[in-house]
Amino acid sequence: IQFIKPGETACFECAPPLIVAKGEDEAILKREGVCAASLPTTMSITAGLLIQNALKYLLQFGEVSNFLGYNALENYFPTYTLKPNNTCINDTCCAAQAQYKERITKQPIVIKPKEVTKVIHEDNPYGIELEESIDNVSTTSTTESNLPEGLQYRFEISDQRVDPSYIVDTKGASLEE
Repeated sequence: IQFIKPGETACFECAPPLIVAKGEDEAILKREGVCAASLPTTMSITAGLLIQNALKYLLQFGEVSNFLGYNALENYFPTYTLKPNNTCINDTCCAAQAQYKERITKQPIVIKPKEVTKVIHEDNPYGIELEESIDNVSTTSTTESNLPEGLQYRFEISDQRVDPSYIVDTKGASLEE
């Protein structure tokens, strides 16, 4: 899935699919005797991801993925931003890049702190209660680690241990049994 914002991200001519960039015929992707039964399913999943990304951009919520791939062999979703190619062969793309650079240089840099809104639910049909705030949980300091400069932990490392009363004695049984 590739999100294209003219001048800001790469167009399809800046970053074509690998087989097109190599100049090979796309017909070599089709193999004799290979069932294409999963193609409609794959296309539906891809279309759903594309629609979700478009809605996030249009409705201005969540994080819009500039590029989202899927490596089925490793069950991995790489995501990154594809910057436009300065030597793109598409004149419209080059003009959009110039407009974007001009627009960026004219804008002052403003850093806005994120607003934290507290979610309040008026009704509680299931009787769910919050017992302890995350602010009250004792955590070890993550500043003691030797992370490289510019990196930080996404979550605090908790020093809480599992209550022994929650541990189930399996009496040596394994999951296979």
